[in-house]
Amino acid sequence: PISGWRRDISLKTIGLFLYHTQNTRILRHFDRLVRESAPLIDWRPVYNPRNWWTADSHLSDALALQIMPARYLEMTRNGGVLGGFLDVLLICQALTLDAELTWFMEYDVDFSGDWRKFFADMQTSEAELLTSKLCFRRDLPNWVHWRTAKAPEAVGHDAQVRGFHPLMRISRTFAQTYSRIVGDGQWAGHCEFTLPTIARLAGVRMEDFGGHGPYTPPQRRGKHYTLETFRWRPARPMYFQENPQGFEEAQHLYHPVKPDVPTLHP
Repeated sequence: PISGWRRDISLKTIGLFLYHTQNTRILRHFDRLVRESAPLIDWRPVYNPRNWWTADSHLSDALALQIMPARYLEMTRNGGVLGGFLDVLLICQALTLDAELTWFMEYDVDFSGDWRKFFADMQTSEAELLTSKLCFRRDLPNWVHWRTAKAPEAVGHDAQVRGFHPLMRISRTFAQTYSRIVGDGQWAGHCEFTLPTIARLAGVRMEDFGGHGPYTPPQRRGKHYTLETFRWRPARPMYFQENPQGFEEAQHLYHPVKPDVPTLHP
């Protein structure tokens, strides 16, 4: 288990904004994110049109094979990162950045308020995995991706956790721990299962942005999102800055917002 890590607000924090298609509306959305959250986070765009873990970076497949070989090969058999293997991109990126903390945000995440208020609320969190909708397997037994979930025999169903990661922050220390544990070949399945379950197994501090789940701190219960605002589907067609009236709850995270972008799945 990891111990002794404490959140220092002076630590460098980098954010990666992930998008697979380009249009002016997405770029304006990114500009608002950068403008409102500065100087808390150093945001960088990551364009990934190929469904592959390297995105538009200089990183090589040899690096992923070195960092997390079993997971990389599983991602390859899957045909890319879509469908649950985005962790290969996230972990490898986090381990090559000059940052102690890394935010990952998909382009279809939005916030009905000033982004700075949301990130300021997360700023003093000591969590090494900070994400949303964390729950135990028993609380969401019909989740479709349990059917592909595989863990060591000692990690029974009662110990398995699922999260929702279109917006997520991880520490460099957790990225190192995750790459080591997932590399033993005994894990498989969607990263919404592998990331929080391995964090729990390793004794890593894990927190939810808000909501009412088992990993939500008391001061954030009922804040930042609801099951209706932060969800899998259906998608909203306009960003908050384009149509504030279309966002029912103030100061809440929203997902998915897809401006002129067809959904990949129904």
